[in-house]
Amino acid sequence: MGRTRIVIGSLLIIAVTAASPASAKSSSQEDQYASVPIVQDSGGDRTLQWQFEQQWGVGGAADTLVVSSYPFHPAWVDVDESGRVYVLQGRDSRVLVLSGQDGSLIGTVGRPGQGPGEIQNGVAMDVSGDSLLVVYDMSRGFVGWRLPTMNTHSFAQAAVMMIRANNLMAVDGGFVYSEVEFVGSNANRDVIKHHVIWWTDLETRRMMSGQEVSLSTTADFPSCGMFGLTMERVFAPSIPWHDRGNRLAIASDLEYVVYVFDDMQPTMQIRRSIGPRQADRQMALREAEGLMERSSNTRGCVVPAEEAVRALGFEEYLQAVAKVAVGPDGGIWVLRGRVADEPSLIDVFGSDGHYIGTLPPGSPFPIAFLSSDRILVAAFDELDARTLTAYDVRR
Repeated sequence: MGRTRIVIGSLLIIAVTAASPASAKSSSQEDQYASVPIVQDSGGDRTLQWQFEQQWGVGGAADTLVVSSYPFHPAWVDVDESGRVYVLQGRDSRVLVLSGQDGSLIGTVGRPGQGPGEIQNGVAMDVSGDSLLVVYDMSRGFVGWRLPTMNTHSFAQAAVMMIRANNLMAVDGGFVYSEVEFVGSNANRDVIKHHVIWWTDLETRRMMSGQEVSLSTTADFPSCGMFGLTMERVFAPSIPWHDRGNRLAIASDLEYVVYVFDDMQPTMQIRRSIGPRQADRQMALREAEGLMERSSNTRGCVVPAEEAVRALGFEEYLQAVAKVAVGPDGGIWVLRGRVADEPSLIDVFGSDGHYIGTLPPGSPFPIAFLSSDRILVAAFDELDARTLTAYDVRR
């Protein structure tokens, strides 16, 4: 779900795995989904006159509710069937538990350490129905608790490596997660591929694989005295995906295609006649400027956009789908790819995959759903501090 963040003091660190014969299935990705029904919409946009009414918010510069030694970071959020909200604070080695009604703090789960129910480097989280809270710890593997008692739960230690802030889906006998494969090197760039993996104790299956992506391995930022960094290029593609209940949606990292799975079986492809956009230098400069402005409070040193684009370069295309979200009713929301200073365009599809319409430009995109009519949104306040806000959807 990713955008390149060119932020001094908060650089993106990427862990990769080498290619492994056990990771791949014999059939190609195209063969795997060739027989899945396609739900195609080839018409123009239909504007939905939906409105969003803020109900509560946490985080931000003035919030004392979630004070800690690290900034509030609501990138990893999930909701249980009782309406409690879970927010993973990886640097704090804990999970905040909030009321879905008013955002009040109910309690916390986890603490620093390597024992049962302890976290060292949590990077992803999932709530499975009303029974299980799972955190993936880069240092330890999977850490879990039974809901609502919060008793610790043990997992077999899977030989997997997850990357960046990303989703995690707990399924019977295993997990779905994101992985990066190191493909090779070319001049001063490493080449990687993104995958969405389904791991069980019996097999490891690639559910989706992306295109080859170059990393800059010698990026220099003289303005902030930093040299020889390994970072993604501007507009680096990712594979957006999201789950709710037994439904999983995975989008292409280039075209407007969303693959839908029910009970881990592919059931349909959602397509719109909206292709990836050709990127140019001016778009890359706007992207770098917008992202750095949002994150400049990290350490006070911001790389100028011109310098960042010169050091990193940019991808040829801006992928058509930036994010996906699965609602409680099985409907799917799609955030189109955009440059940072452009208003968001969000398409909404029914549970059958048919296009319902497009929300007004700039509408908030959900990172989780409390119900079909209440969404959770990660954003920033006027001081660029991160927030988590609940909105009611008025149709």
